[in-house]
Amino acid sequence: MNEIFTNPNLIDAILTLVALEMILLLWQRRWRLVPVLVSGAALLLALRAALADSGGVLIGSALAVAGLAHLVDLWLRLREPRGSRKGGERPPKRAQRTSVDQRIAARSGMSERLTALSSG
Repeated sequence: MNEIFTNPNLIDAILTLVALEMILLLWQRRWRLVPVLVSGAALLLALRAALADSGGVLIGSALAVAGLAHLVDLWLRLREPRGSRKGGERPPKRAQRTSVDQRIAARSGMSERLTALSSG
């Protein structure tokens, strides 16, 4: 069982999946996630180099690439305007949130009845 986790070929299979994910993200033009994948792939390359007893230079280079990709990701995140989301507007503040019952009642047109029931 221990041999499975120390086999560099397992890392090759995972790197293949990461490469396919990278191609898919680039095809969908999701550029924002590329530094995260590059960082992860570089860490996997460093692990593979360590498992294969490659040398310190290769391991150090892969770790340096992972660090640089992480810094690019951090820089991109800090450059984004605060609260900006591609998925839509910011979520409402805690005090403005409504209960599930109120949302269901509002959708079904029963908000007046729910208010009357809850008030007494």
